[in-house]
Amino acid sequence: MPGARAVRPGPAAALMTDDLRRLLELLDRTPLGLRDRALLLLGFAGAFRRSELVSLDVGDLEFTPRGVRVQLRRSKTDQEAGRLSDRGVARVVQRWAERAGLDPSRFAGHSLRAGLATSAAAGRSPVSDQSADAGS
Repeated sequence: MPGARAVRPGPAAALMTDDLRRLLELLDRTPLGLRDRALLLLGFAGAFRRSELVSLDVGDLEFTPRGVRVQLRRSKTDQEAGRLSDRGVARVVQRWAERAGLDPSRFAGHSLRAGLATSAAAGRSPVSDQSADAGS
């Protein structure tokens, strides 16, 4: 049927800290690999929405001794798309989940946001050791 959309059987799985580490281990140092690393780490650490992630420019990031300060120019209420679509975020998560041996159909762009909240609630440590690699 034209215009029909696939429906996920339920909410996307949270991408947990250990799963995120598995994905990050697979990323290379190509421009695409670095972009995906930044997307995964920012999405998880900031619990950002897909629309917020795709609206970011490098100039929206301020690197400080305490971490990265992110200026959001768009939010859930401002859906104008950037270079990468919100569906593109889901494809990045799913591509790397599959390469890490995880079932990609369980994950979506929201898995990053849900993963931080779920990991925090479970008392697991953040992936701060991986965050330093995002800028290198």
